[in-house]
Amino acid sequence: MRESVRACRDRGATLGLVVVLSLVIAVMALAFYQLTLYFGGSNEIRHAVDAGALNVGQKALTIKVYAETPDEHQFDDVDDSSNGFGLADINRVWGKALLVAANVEAMKSEGTYAGTAGDHAQQLFKAAQSLSNRLADKLNTPSNHYSAFRDIAAQNSVRMLSGDDGVRVLPGTGWQTSLLDRGAESNLYVSEGQLPDAIDLSKIKLTEKDGKQFLNGYQAMRILDQDFFFVPFKLGETSHLVSRSVFDTNTEAAKKIPGWEKPVSNAFSVTGQADDQRSYTHAAVACVQTNPQKPTALQIPKAFIRVKLGGNKITWTVNGLGGPSSTSYDYFPPGQVKTSSYWPVPTDGLIKGTVVVGNEFLPPTVEQALFPIATLGSDAAKKALLQRVREIKPDATKADLTAALHACPLLPGVTEYFICLVGGNIVALEKTAAIGSGLNVGADADGNETTLGEGTGPPQLPNFVINPITIISTTLLGLGSPVPLPSFATLTVKHKWKPGSGYDGCLGALTVEHTTKAYINGTWAGF
Repeated sequence: MRESVRACRDRGATLGLVVVLSLVIAVMALAFYQLTLYFGGSNEIRHAVDAGALNVGQKALTIKVYAETPDEHQFDDVDDSSNGFGLADINRVWGKALLVAANVEAMKSEGTYAGTAGDHAQQLFKAAQSLSNRLADKLNTPSNHYSAFRDIAAQNSVRMLSGDDGVRVLPGTGWQTSLLDRGAESNLYVSEGQLPDAIDLSKIKLTEKDGKQFLNGYQAMRILDQDFFFVPFKLGETSHLVSRSVFDTNTEAAKKIPGWEKPVSNAFSVTGQADDQRSYTHAAVACVQTNPQKPTALQIPKAFIRVKLGGNKITWTVNGLGGPSSTSYDYFPPGQVKTSSYWPVPTDGLIKGTVVVGNEFLPPTVEQALFPIATLGSDAAKKALLQRVREIKPDATKADLTAALHACPLLPGVTEYFICLVGGNIVALEKTAAIGSGLNVGADADGNETTLGEGTGPPQLPNFVINPITIISTTLLGLGSPVPLPSFATLTVKHKWKPGSGYDGCLGALTVEHTTKAYINGTWAGF
Protein backbone atom coordinates (compact mmCIF):
# COMPACT_ATOMS: atom_id res chain seq x y z
CA MET A 1 0.00 0.00 0.00
CA ARG A 2 2.78 2.40 0.95
CA GLU A 3 4.57 1.55 -2.25
CA SER A 4 1.45 2.28 -4.24
CA VAL A 5 1.05 5.67 -2.59
CA ARG A 6 4.73 6.44 -3.13
CA ALA A 7 4.38 5.48 -6.81
CA CYS A 8 1.39 7.80 -7.18
CA ARG A 9 3.32 10.59 -5.55
CA ASP A 10 6.24 10.05 -7.89
CA ARG A 11 3.96 10.03 -10.89
CA GLY A 12 2.33 13.25 -9.66
CA ALA A 13 5.70 14.92 -9.16
CA THR A 14 6.82 13.81 -12.57
CA LEU A 15 3.64 15.09 -14.14
CA GLY A 16 4.04 18.39 -12.37
CA LEU A 17 7.61 18.62 -13.56
CA VAL A 18 6.49 17.87 -17.09
CA VAL A 19 3.85 20.56 -16.87
CA VAL A 20 6.35 23.07 -15.54
CA LEU A 21 8.89 22.17 -18.19
CA SER A 22 6.20 22.40 -20.84
CA LEU A 23 5.26 25.84 -19.63
CA VAL A 24 8.92 26.91 -19.58
CA ILE A 25 9.40 25.57 -23.08
CA ALA A 26 6.21 27.29 -24.24
CA VAL A 27 7.34 30.59 -22.72
CA MET A 28 10.76 30.20 -24.25
CA ALA A 29 9.23 29.37 -27.62
CA LEU A 30 6.97 32.38 -27.37
CA ALA A 31 9.88 34.55 -26.34
CA PHE A 32 11.98 33.19 -29.19
CA TYR A 33 9.09 33.82 -31.56
CA GLN A 34 8.68 37.35 -30.29
CA LEU A 35 12.43 37.87 -30.52
CA THR A 36 12.39 36.55 -34.04
CA LEU A 37 9.57 38.91 -34.91
CA TYR A 38 11.41 41.78 -33.28
CA PHE A 39 14.68 41.24 -35.09
CA GLY A 40 12.92 40.28 -38.30
CA GLY A 41 10.73 43.33 -38.07
CA SER A 42 13.75 45.49 -37.34
CA ASN A 43 15.45 44.10 -40.42
CA GLU A 44 12.33 44.81 -42.46
CA ILE A 45 12.32 48.43 -41.25
CA ARG A 46 16.01 48.84 -42.00
CA HIS A 47 15.58 47.41 -45.48
CA ALA A 48 12.59 49.65 -46.10
CA VAL A 49 14.43 52.72 -44.85
CA ASP A 50 17.49 51.81 -46.92
CA ALA A 51 15.28 51.50 -50.00
CA GLY A 52 13.65 54.83 -49.23
CA ALA A 53 17.04 56.46 -48.75
CA LEU A 54 18.27 55.20 -52.12
CA ASN A 55 15.20 56.70 -53.75
CA VAL A 56 15.86 59.98 -51.96
CA GLY A 57 19.36 59.91 -53.45
CA GLN A 58 17.94 59.40 -56.92
CA LYS A 59 15.09 61.89 -56.61
CA ALA A 60 17.39 64.54 -55.14
CA LEU A 61 18.69 64.87 -58.70
CA THR A 62 15.24 66.04 -59.80
CA ILE A 63 15.10 68.93 -57.32
CA LYS A 64 15.73 72.07 -59.36
CA VAL A 65 15.73 75.83 -59.34
CA TYR A 66 15.04 78.16 -62.24
CA ALA A 67 16.54 81.40 -63.49
CA GLU A 68 14.72 84.49 -62.24
CA THR A 69 16.90 87.49 -63.20
CA PRO A 70 18.51 88.55 -66.49
CA ASP A 71 21.96 87.59 -65.22
CA GLU A 72 20.70 84.20 -64.04
CA HIS A 73 19.24 83.66 -67.51
CA GLN A 74 22.76 83.98 -68.89
CA PHE A 75 23.18 80.40 -67.67
CA ASP A 76 20.33 79.15 -69.85
CA ASP A 77 22.85 77.51 -72.18
CA VAL A 78 23.95 75.15 -69.40
CA ASP A 79 20.53 74.27 -67.97
CA ASP A 80 18.74 70.95 -68.48
CA SER A 81 15.94 70.00 -70.84
CA SER A 82 13.36 71.48 -68.46
CA ASN A 83 15.30 74.77 -68.26
CA GLY A 84 16.15 74.00 -64.65
CA PHE A 85 19.31 73.68 -62.61
CA GLY A 86 19.76 70.66 -60.36
CA LEU A 87 22.64 68.66 -58.94
CA ALA A 88 23.54 67.39 -62.41
CA ASP A 89 23.84 70.94 -63.76
CA ILE A 90 25.03 73.18 -60.92
CA ASN A 91 28.68 72.48 -61.67
CA ARG A 92 28.14 73.69 -65.25
CA VAL A 93 26.78 76.94 -63.82
CA TRP A 94 29.83 77.43 -61.63
CA GLY A 95 32.05 76.35 -64.54
CA LYS A 96 30.70 79.04 -66.85
CA ALA A 97 31.14 81.67 -64.13
CA LEU A 98 34.71 80.45 -63.62
CA LEU A 99 35.49 80.69 -67.36
CA VAL A 100 34.23 84.28 -67.46
CA ALA A 101 36.32 85.17 -64.41
CA ALA A 102 39.38 83.45 -65.91
CA ASN A 103 38.97 85.45 -69.11
CA VAL A 104 38.86 88.68 -67.13
CA GLU A 105 41.85 87.73 -65.00
CA ALA A 106 43.76 86.99 -68.22
CA MET A 107 42.87 90.49 -69.45
CA LYS A 108 44.54 91.91 -66.36
CA SER A 109 47.72 89.94 -67.06
CA GLU A 110 47.73 90.90 -70.74
CA GLY A 111 47.01 94.59 -70.21
CA THR A 112 43.61 94.51 -71.93
CA TYR A 113 41.48 94.77 -68.78
CA ALA A 114 38.50 97.10 -68.72
CA GLY A 115 36.38 97.84 -65.68
CA THR A 116 33.27 96.76 -67.55
CA ALA A 117 34.67 93.25 -67.92
CA GLY A 118 35.37 93.10 -64.19
CA ASP A 119 31.81 94.21 -63.44
CA HIS A 120 30.44 91.55 -65.76
CA ALA A 121 32.45 88.80 -64.09
CA GLN A 122 31.18 89.93 -60.70
CA GLN A 123 27.59 89.96 -61.95
CA LEU A 124 27.82 86.39 -63.24
CA PHE A 125 29.49 85.21 -60.05
CA LYS A 126 26.60 86.61 -58.02
CA ALA A 127 24.06 85.05 -60.40
CA ALA A 128 25.75 81.64 -60.10
CA GLN A 129 25.87 82.04 -56.34
CA SER A 130 22.17 82.90 -56.25
CA LEU A 131 21.18 79.79 -58.25
CA SER A 132 23.51 77.64 -56.16
CA ASN A 133 22.19 79.00 -52.86
CA ARG A 134 18.58 78.40 -53.81
CA LEU A 135 19.40 74.83 -54.83
CA ALA A 136 21.26 74.27 -51.55
CA ASP A 137 18.23 75.55 -49.61
CA LYS A 138 15.91 73.16 -51.43
CA LEU A 139 18.20 70.19 -50.91
CA ASN A 140 18.59 71.06 -47.23
CA THR A 141 14.82 71.17 -46.65
CA PRO A 142 13.78 67.70 -45.35
CA SER A 143 10.18 67.95 -46.51
CA ASN A 144 11.38 68.16 -50.12
CA HIS A 145 12.58 64.54 -49.75
CA TYR A 146 9.61 63.04 -47.87
CA SER A 147 7.61 61.97 -50.91
CA ALA A 148 10.62 60.26 -52.48
CA PHE A 149 11.13 58.33 -49.24
CA ARG A 150 7.46 57.38 -48.85
CA ASP A 151 7.11 56.23 -52.47
CA ILE A 152 9.51 53.35 -51.86
CA ALA A 153 9.68 52.80 -48.10
CA ALA A 154 5.91 52.30 -47.78
CA GLN A 155 5.98 49.58 -50.39
CA ASN A 156 8.39 47.42 -48.39
CA SER A 157 6.81 44.79 -46.13
CA VAL A 158 6.93 45.02 -42.32
CA ARG A 159 4.53 42.10 -41.78
CA MET A 160 6.70 40.58 -39.06
CA LEU A 161 5.74 43.49 -36.83
CA SER A 162 2.06 42.87 -37.57
CA GLY A 163 1.62 46.59 -37.30
CA ASP A 164 0.64 49.21 -39.87
CA ASP A 165 0.97 48.88 -43.63
CA GLY A 166 4.45 50.25 -44.05
CA VAL A 167 7.26 52.53 -42.95
CA ARG A 168 6.44 56.19 -42.44
CA VAL A 169 8.58 59.31 -42.41
CA LEU A 170 9.90 60.14 -38.97
CA PRO A 171 10.51 63.91 -39.09
CA GLY A 172 13.24 65.41 -36.99
CA THR A 173 17.00 65.68 -36.73
CA GLY A 174 17.53 62.41 -38.57
CA TRP A 175 16.93 64.25 -41.85
CA GLN A 176 20.21 65.97 -42.57
CA THR A 177 22.63 66.65 -45.44
CA SER A 178 26.34 66.07 -45.73
CA LEU A 179 29.31 66.97 -47.94
CA LEU A 180 31.20 63.81 -48.88
CA ASP A 181 34.34 63.11 -50.95
CA ARG A 182 35.91 66.50 -50.34
CA GLY A 183 38.71 67.09 -52.83
CA ALA A 184 37.56 64.29 -55.15
CA GLU A 185 36.59 64.92 -58.75
CA SER A 186 33.40 66.67 -59.75
CA ASN A 187 31.45 65.78 -62.89
CA LEU A 188 32.92 68.71 -64.84
CA TYR A 189 36.14 68.32 -66.83
CA VAL A 190 38.51 70.80 -68.46
CA SER A 191 39.95 70.23 -71.93
CA GLU A 192 43.50 71.01 -73.02
CA GLY A 193 44.03 74.58 -74.18
CA GLN A 194 40.63 75.67 -72.94
CA LEU A 195 41.72 78.09 -70.23
CA PRO A 196 43.60 81.32 -71.06
CA ASP A 197 47.37 80.96 -70.76
CA ALA A 198 47.63 84.28 -68.96
CA ILE A 199 45.95 83.06 -65.75
CA ASP A 200 47.69 81.25 -62.92
CA LEU A 201 46.71 77.68 -63.75
CA SER A 202 47.84 76.48 -60.32
CA LYS A 203 44.63 78.00 -58.99
CA ILE A 204 42.60 75.43 -60.91
CA LYS A 205 42.47 72.21 -58.86
CA LEU A 206 42.15 69.11 -61.02
CA THR A 207 41.95 65.34 -60.66
CA GLU A 208 42.79 63.11 -63.63
CA LYS A 209 40.35 60.26 -64.24
CA ASP A 210 39.73 58.20 -67.35
CA GLY A 211 42.02 60.44 -69.40
CA LYS A 212 40.18 63.63 -68.43
CA GLN A 213 41.02 66.46 -66.05
CA PHE A 214 38.08 66.96 -63.65
CA LEU A 215 37.65 70.03 -61.48
CA ASN A 216 37.89 69.08 -57.80
CA GLY A 217 34.83 69.20 -55.60
CA TYR A 218 34.44 71.13 -52.34
CA GLN A 219 37.82 72.79 -52.91
CA ALA A 220 38.16 76.56 -53.36
CA MET A 221 39.52 77.93 -56.65
CA ARG A 222 40.17 81.63 -56.17
CA ILE A 223 39.93 83.87 -59.21
CA LEU A 224 39.35 87.65 -59.18
CA ASP A 225 39.22 87.50 -55.38
CA GLN A 226 36.20 85.16 -55.48
CA ASP A 227 36.09 81.49 -54.48
CA PHE A 228 34.58 79.08 -56.98
CA PHE A 229 33.39 75.66 -55.80
CA PHE A 230 32.13 72.47 -57.40
CA VAL A 231 30.22 69.49 -56.03
CA PRO A 232 32.15 66.18 -56.10
CA PHE A 233 30.65 63.22 -57.94
CA LYS A 234 33.10 60.36 -58.39
CA LEU A 235 33.38 59.00 -61.89
CA GLY A 236 31.71 55.61 -62.34
CA GLU A 237 29.83 55.64 -59.03
CA THR A 238 26.07 55.39 -58.65
CA SER A 239 23.90 56.63 -55.81
CA HIS A 240 24.73 54.40 -52.84
CA LEU A 241 24.32 53.99 -49.09
CA VAL A 242 27.09 55.25 -46.83
CA SER A 243 27.89 54.65 -43.18
CA ARG A 244 26.44 56.90 -40.52
CA SER A 245 29.89 57.68 -39.13
CA VAL A 246 31.22 58.89 -42.50
CA PHE A 247 28.07 60.91 -43.03
CA ASP A 248 28.12 62.53 -39.60
CA THR A 249 31.77 63.56 -39.73
CA ASN A 250 31.21 65.42 -43.02
CA THR A 251 28.12 67.46 -42.27
CA GLU A 252 28.52 71.21 -42.51
CA ALA A 253 28.02 71.49 -38.76
CA ALA A 254 30.83 69.00 -38.11
CA LYS A 255 33.27 70.33 -40.70
CA LYS A 256 32.70 73.50 -42.71
CA ILE A 257 34.06 74.12 -46.19
CA PRO A 258 36.10 77.32 -45.81
CA GLY A 259 34.91 80.02 -48.20
CA TRP A 260 31.62 78.44 -49.26
CA GLU A 261 28.88 80.03 -47.22
CA LYS A 262 26.12 77.75 -48.47
CA PRO A 263 27.55 74.56 -50.01
CA VAL A 264 25.44 72.28 -52.19
CA SER A 265 25.09 68.88 -50.51
CA ASN A 266 25.68 65.52 -52.18
CA ALA A 267 24.50 63.20 -49.36
CA PHE A 268 21.31 62.84 -47.33
CA SER A 269 20.17 61.01 -44.20
CA VAL A 270 16.60 59.80 -43.67
CA THR A 271 14.62 58.37 -40.76
CA GLY A 272 11.62 56.04 -41.01
CA GLN A 273 9.32 54.48 -38.43
CA ALA A 274 6.70 51.71 -38.10
CA ASP A 275 4.48 50.41 -35.28
CA ASP A 276 4.17 46.82 -34.10
CA GLN A 277 0.97 45.11 -32.94
CA ARG A 278 1.43 46.51 -29.46
CA SER A 279 1.71 50.05 -30.88
CA TYR A 280 5.39 50.21 -30.01
CA THR A 281 7.27 52.41 -32.50
CA HIS A 282 10.37 51.12 -34.24
CA ALA A 283 12.70 53.48 -36.18
CA ALA A 284 15.74 53.28 -38.43
CA VAL A 285 18.15 55.74 -40.05
CA ALA A 286 19.95 55.44 -43.41
CA CYS A 287 22.42 57.66 -45.27
CA VAL A 288 22.78 57.92 -49.04
CA GLN A 289 25.23 59.66 -51.36
CA THR A 290 23.87 60.74 -54.74
CA ASN A 291 25.58 60.82 -58.13
CA PRO A 292 24.09 62.00 -61.45
CA GLN A 293 26.53 59.81 -63.43
CA LYS A 294 26.79 62.60 -65.99
CA PRO A 295 30.30 63.84 -66.74
CA THR A 296 30.12 67.09 -68.69
CA ALA A 297 32.58 69.46 -70.31
CA LEU A 298 33.41 72.95 -69.10
CA GLN A 299 32.00 75.29 -71.76
CA ILE A 300 29.86 78.27 -72.77
CA PRO A 301 27.83 76.67 -75.56
CA LYS A 302 25.93 79.77 -76.72
CA ALA A 303 28.93 82.06 -76.86
CA PHE A 304 30.44 83.53 -80.02
CA ILE A 305 33.48 85.34 -81.38
CA ARG A 306 32.95 88.33 -83.63
CA VAL A 307 35.11 88.67 -86.77
CA LYS A 308 35.37 92.13 -88.30
CA LEU A 309 36.76 93.04 -91.69
CA GLY A 310 38.22 96.39 -90.76
CA GLY A 311 38.81 97.85 -94.18
CA ASN A 312 41.47 97.88 -96.90
CA LYS A 313 43.62 100.78 -98.03
CA ILE A 314 46.48 101.60 -100.38
CA THR A 315 49.32 103.80 -99.21
CA TRP A 316 51.55 105.38 -101.83
CA THR A 317 55.27 106.01 -101.57
CA VAL A 318 56.79 107.94 -104.50
CA ASN A 319 60.56 107.82 -104.82
CA GLY A 320 60.72 107.07 -101.10
CA LEU A 321 59.20 110.45 -100.18
CA GLY A 322 55.63 109.67 -99.32
CA GLY A 323 52.83 110.11 -101.77
CA PRO A 324 49.18 110.84 -102.37
CA SER A 325 46.48 110.33 -99.79
CA SER A 326 45.62 106.70 -99.09
CA THR A 327 43.04 104.98 -101.25
CA SER A 328 40.50 102.46 -100.01
CA TYR A 329 39.42 99.32 -101.85
CA ASP A 330 36.66 96.74 -101.41
CA TYR A 331 36.56 93.02 -100.76
CA PHE A 332 35.05 92.55 -104.22
CA PRO A 333 35.98 92.10 -106.93
CA PRO A 334 39.52 90.79 -107.05
CA GLY A 335 41.86 92.47 -109.51
CA GLN A 336 40.65 96.00 -108.82
CA VAL A 337 42.80 98.62 -110.56
CA LYS A 338 43.64 101.70 -108.54
CA THR A 339 45.61 104.68 -109.82
CA SER A 340 47.21 107.31 -107.65
CA SER A 341 46.64 110.99 -108.18
CA TYR A 342 49.52 112.91 -109.66
CA TRP A 343 52.33 113.68 -107.28
CA PRO A 344 55.14 116.26 -107.63
CA VAL A 345 58.65 114.95 -108.06
CA PRO A 346 61.97 116.82 -107.87
CA THR A 347 62.47 116.56 -111.64
CA ASP A 348 59.95 119.29 -112.25
CA GLY A 349 57.15 116.92 -113.13
CA LEU A 350 54.18 114.93 -111.89
CA ILE A 351 54.19 111.18 -111.33
CA LYS A 352 51.51 108.56 -110.89
CA GLY A 353 51.31 104.76 -110.57
CA THR A 354 48.75 102.00 -110.90
CA VAL A 355 48.31 99.00 -108.60
CA VAL A 356 46.11 95.89 -108.83
CA VAL A 357 44.50 94.96 -105.48
CA GLY A 358 41.90 92.62 -103.95
CA ASN A 359 43.68 89.46 -105.05
CA GLU A 360 44.24 88.49 -101.41
CA PHE A 361 40.53 87.65 -101.11
CA LEU A 362 40.71 84.67 -103.45
CA PRO A 363 39.04 82.38 -102.64
CA PRO A 364 36.46 84.77 -101.09
CA THR A 365 36.11 83.20 -97.63
CA VAL A 366 36.43 84.48 -94.07
CA GLU A 367 39.57 82.37 -93.62
CA GLN A 368 41.19 83.99 -96.64
CA ALA A 369 40.25 87.45 -95.45
CA LEU A 370 41.74 86.83 -92.01
CA PHE A 371 44.84 84.96 -93.08
CA PRO A 372 45.64 85.69 -96.76
CA ILE A 373 49.31 84.83 -96.32
CA ALA A 374 50.19 82.29 -93.66
CA THR A 375 53.25 84.15 -92.42
CA LEU A 376 51.56 87.50 -91.85
CA GLY A 377 51.31 87.57 -88.08
CA SER A 378 48.62 84.93 -87.97
CA ASP A 379 49.99 82.77 -85.15
CA ALA A 380 48.89 84.99 -82.26
CA ALA A 381 45.51 85.66 -83.86
CA LYS A 382 44.80 81.99 -84.50
CA LYS A 383 45.90 81.11 -80.98
CA ALA A 384 43.52 83.68 -79.47
CA LEU A 385 40.68 82.47 -81.67
CA LEU A 386 41.28 78.79 -80.94
CA GLN A 387 41.41 79.28 -77.17
CA ARG A 388 38.08 81.08 -77.21
CA VAL A 389 36.60 78.53 -79.61
CA ARG A 390 37.50 75.82 -77.10
CA GLU A 391 35.43 77.64 -74.50
CA ILE A 392 32.50 77.10 -76.86
CA LYS A 393 33.41 73.58 -78.04
CA PRO A 394 36.03 72.02 -75.74
CA ASP A 395 37.39 69.46 -78.19
CA ALA A 396 37.66 71.84 -81.15
CA THR A 397 40.91 71.65 -83.12
CA LYS A 398 42.79 74.15 -85.23
CA ALA A 399 41.62 72.21 -88.28
CA ASP A 400 37.99 72.57 -87.13
CA LEU A 401 38.41 76.34 -86.86
CA THR A 402 40.12 76.64 -90.24
CA ALA A 403 37.45 74.52 -91.91
CA ALA A 404 34.67 76.64 -90.41
CA LEU A 405 36.27 79.88 -91.63
CA HIS A 406 36.89 78.43 -95.08
CA ALA A 407 33.28 77.27 -95.33
CA CYS A 408 31.90 80.78 -94.75
CA PRO A 409 31.86 82.84 -97.96
CA LEU A 410 32.47 86.55 -98.00
CA LEU A 411 29.31 88.41 -98.98
CA PRO A 412 29.27 91.82 -100.70
CA GLY A 413 28.76 94.57 -98.17
CA VAL A 414 29.03 92.25 -95.15
CA THR A 415 31.91 93.09 -92.83
CA GLU A 416 30.95 91.14 -89.67
CA TYR A 417 30.84 87.37 -89.16
CA PHE A 418 30.31 85.22 -86.06
CA ILE A 419 32.08 82.04 -84.97
CA CYS A 420 29.74 79.88 -82.90
CA LEU A 421 28.40 76.39 -82.24
CA VAL A 422 25.57 75.02 -84.39
CA GLY A 423 24.47 71.40 -84.31
CA GLY A 424 27.54 70.43 -82.30
CA ASN A 425 29.95 71.91 -84.86
CA ILE A 426 31.96 75.10 -84.97
CA VAL A 427 30.74 77.32 -87.82
CA ALA A 428 31.12 80.88 -89.05
CA LEU A 429 27.93 82.78 -89.92
CA GLU A 430 27.00 86.14 -91.33
CA LYS A 431 24.85 88.33 -89.08
CA THR A 432 21.37 87.30 -90.22
CA ALA A 433 22.15 83.60 -89.86
CA ALA A 434 23.78 84.26 -86.49
CA ILE A 435 20.64 85.98 -85.22
CA GLY A 436 18.61 83.03 -86.47
CA SER A 437 20.75 80.65 -84.44
CA GLY A 438 19.89 82.51 -81.25
CA LEU A 439 23.09 84.50 -80.73
CA ASN A 440 22.99 87.87 -79.02
CA VAL A 441 24.92 89.52 -81.84
CA GLY A 442 24.43 92.97 -80.33
CA ALA A 443 26.82 92.13 -77.49
CA ASP A 444 30.36 93.39 -77.88
CA ALA A 445 33.62 92.31 -76.32
CA ASP A 446 34.16 94.02 -72.96
CA GLY A 447 37.98 94.17 -72.87
CA ASN A 448 40.35 96.71 -74.37
CA GLU A 449 41.65 96.19 -77.89
CA THR A 450 45.27 95.32 -78.60
CA THR A 451 47.28 94.57 -81.73
CA LEU A 452 48.20 90.91 -81.88
CA GLY A 453 50.42 91.04 -84.93
CA GLU A 454 51.27 92.80 -88.14
CA GLY A 455 53.17 91.29 -91.03
CA THR A 456 54.16 92.20 -94.56
CA GLY A 457 54.27 89.74 -97.43
CA PRO A 458 56.73 89.51 -100.34
CA PRO A 459 56.74 92.15 -103.13
CA GLN A 460 54.15 91.84 -105.88
CA LEU A 461 52.21 89.11 -104.03
CA PRO A 462 49.26 88.92 -104.11
CA ASN A 463 48.76 92.56 -105.14
CA PHE A 464 51.11 94.22 -107.61
CA VAL A 465 52.03 97.41 -109.44
CA ILE A 466 51.46 97.84 -113.16
CA ASN A 467 52.36 100.84 -115.36
CA PRO A 468 54.73 101.86 -112.60
CA ILE A 469 55.09 105.51 -113.62
CA THR A 470 53.62 108.13 -115.80
CA ILE A 471 55.53 111.41 -115.56
CA ILE A 472 54.43 114.68 -117.05
CA SER A 473 56.96 117.52 -116.98
CA THR A 474 55.61 120.97 -116.28
CA THR A 475 58.48 122.87 -117.94
CA LEU A 476 60.56 120.32 -119.84
CA LEU A 477 57.91 118.78 -122.03
CA GLY A 478 59.53 117.26 -125.11
CA LEU A 479 63.05 117.51 -123.76
CA GLY A 480 63.20 114.12 -122.13
CA SER A 481 61.22 111.01 -121.28
CA PRO A 482 60.14 109.20 -118.08
CA VAL A 483 62.59 106.66 -116.75
CA PRO A 484 60.92 103.95 -114.60
CA LEU A 485 62.76 102.57 -111.62
CA PRO A 486 61.86 99.32 -109.79
CA SER A 487 58.30 99.72 -108.47
CA PHE A 488 56.29 97.18 -106.51
CA ALA A 489 53.50 96.56 -104.01
CA THR A 490 53.41 94.65 -100.72
CA LEU A 491 50.49 93.49 -98.59
CA THR A 492 50.50 94.16 -94.85
CA VAL A 493 47.96 92.42 -92.61
CA LYS A 494 47.20 93.63 -89.07
CA HIS A 495 45.18 91.67 -86.49
CA LYS A 496 43.51 93.50 -83.60
CA TRP A 497 42.06 91.55 -80.71
CA LYS A 498 39.46 92.81 -78.28
CA PRO A 499 39.00 90.07 -75.67
CA GLY A 500 35.56 89.35 -74.27
CA SER A 501 34.70 87.83 -70.91
CA GLY A 502 31.80 85.81 -72.30
CA TYR A 503 29.17 87.98 -70.61
CA ASP A 504 26.14 88.23 -72.91
CA GLY A 505 27.88 85.58 -75.02
CA CYS A 506 30.69 87.60 -76.60
CA LEU A 507 34.11 86.01 -76.08
CA GLY A 508 36.03 88.48 -78.20
CA ALA A 509 36.29 90.39 -81.46
CA LEU A 510 39.06 89.87 -84.01
CA THR A 511 39.50 92.68 -86.53
CA VAL A 512 41.67 92.35 -89.64
CA GLU A 513 42.99 95.27 -91.65
CA HIS A 514 44.70 95.03 -95.04
CA THR A 515 47.12 97.63 -96.31
CA THR A 516 48.62 97.41 -99.79
CA LYS A 517 51.74 99.56 -99.94
CA ALA A 518 52.54 100.79 -103.45
CA TYR A 519 56.12 101.91 -104.02
CA ILE A 520 56.29 104.01 -107.19
CA ASN A 521 59.77 105.03 -108.36
CA GLY A 522 60.89 106.93 -111.43
CA THR A 523 62.76 109.95 -112.80
CA TRP A 524 63.14 112.09 -115.93
CA ALA A 525 65.75 111.27 -118.54
CA GLY A 526 68.73 113.59 -118.50
CA PHE A 527 68.20 114.92 -115.02
